[in-house]
Parts: sequence; C-alpha cells; structure tokens
Amino acid sequence: MGEAGLEPAHPFEYWHLKPARLPFRHSPEWTSILPRQFPRIFPAPFRYLPPVRFEGMALENVESRLEKLFDRAFSRGLKSPLQPIEMGRRIAREMELSVQIGTRGKIAPNEIRVYVSPSDAKRFEGFERALPTELTASAREYAQQEGYDFVGPVSVEIFVDETRSLGEMAVRCAFTQGRPTPKLISHDGNVFGVTAAPQVIGRTGDCSIVLADSNVSRRHAEVWEVGGAVAIRDLGSTNGTYVNGHRIDAVTLSPGDEVVIGTTTFRVELA
Repeated sequence: MGEAGLEPAHPFEYWHLKPARLPFRHSPEWTSILPRQFPRIFPAPFRYLPPVRFEGMALENVESRLEKLFDRAFSRGLKSPLQPIEMGRRIAREMELSVQIGTRGKIAPNEIRVYVSPSDAKRFEGFERALPTELTASAREYAQQEGYDFVGPVSVEIFVDETRSLGEMAVRCAFTQGRPTPKLISHDGNVFGVTAAPQVIGRTGDCSIVLADSNVSRRHAEVWEVGGAVAIRDLGSTNGTYVNGHRIDAVTLSPGDEVVIGTTTFRVELA
C-alpha cells in the first residue's frame, strides 16, 4: 500500500528491492510564526511532550540514522536537551497517539508540525533543509515499519515559537488527504519532480536532469511517473544504472529506493 492508499501500477516486471536509507532533501522555509495562527488546521490544544523512548526495532532504526547524521554535528554547538534524535522520538510518540482505525487498517497522521524555541532554531542553522527532510523520512519509516498507512504524502515542518524556552518543543499532527508527488532527491539536496513525460538523465545540456560527471553517459537513463509511482529505464549507458545495488534495465521504483547514476545517488520520494 502506498501513501495514497493504492498499489501503483508496474509497467515492468516488478523487482522487490530493499529500500535505501538516505537523507531526504526537501524542507519548508524557516518561519517565525506562532501556533495560534493555525486554528483551522490544528484545532487541538497545544501540548508539551516529555522525553520518551519507544522500544522496538522500528524506532531503533530511526534513532540510529538520526544519530549518525546529526549528533556529532550538534554536539559541537550550544548545549541543549533538544537534539534531532529527541525530535524523532517525539514525532514517533505523537504519531502513535494520533493513529486512527480506518477501512485499510491503522492510519497515521501525515502532516506534522514541530515548534521549537528561537535559541534551538539558531542551533539548527545550516541544517534547515536536511533536518526537516530527514525527520520526514524517519516519520515515514517508523509508520511503515509499524504497519501504518497514510491518507496523503508525509511532511514534517519546523517553526519557531517565541513562547518556547531552550530545549522545549511541541508537536502537532493532522490527517491531510492528497496525491503524492513523485520526485528524485539527490544526495546533495537537489530535488527533481518526475512527470508523466519521460525525462532524460545524462551529461549533455539538452537532458532534463544534467549530471556533469564523466561516469555518466550523454543520455544515461530516463524516468517518468506512472500511476503515482516512478519508473526508470537505462538507455544503454556505459556504466549502468543501479537501484539498491542492482544493475537494472527497466524497473518500477518504490518510495525510499536508491538510484545510483555515475557518482550521483538519488532517493525516490512521493511526499
């Protein structure tokens, strides 16, 4: 089941490939805005969630990735109990508390807003793109490993709340229906929307996605949207196209799959 609740069509023989785990690269602009400005979207009362640790493999996997990506960087900054790994735990707790039972089983909230203090927001400078997108990835992975479904694409946004003190945060969740938008996100943070019309990835300037890399062929591969999913086909490249470590000719991709073309790694996203 996908985030939209439907199994996408597969134009080729479908390979069940182990999902990749790379950081996502999309985030909202940082905004100094107060929670009270969102009464229609988030009518529930604001609440502070104390530190908590859920046991289980799903959260352990999420914590491990957040720790590897961020803990070393933030340990050199301003000391505060609010670390990315703690943010991931809080989001997991709020998702767990907000799960509803639907016709397709357990449904987790897909729109998550995190409110932090100005002091903590300052500590996160330089990670404005990576932190929200990695928290989005963590939320999605946690929900999927727990067997939860979504009514739309998953997003985590971070806002500055002037009423918060250093180390404090609050999380609010909502169920927002919508159709996922397929995209490829490169390891350096570039986001490429995927359309129904095939888009060529290659080295020449007339390609839709240009990679200035001698390991990439002039017209290396092409991608397109099909049934809400992403399909990819190698165009007879010299060095090949790899999905989750397997060299492929053509395959339908799933959210989280890792695509390697030359020295560039892409992650497939539907959020």
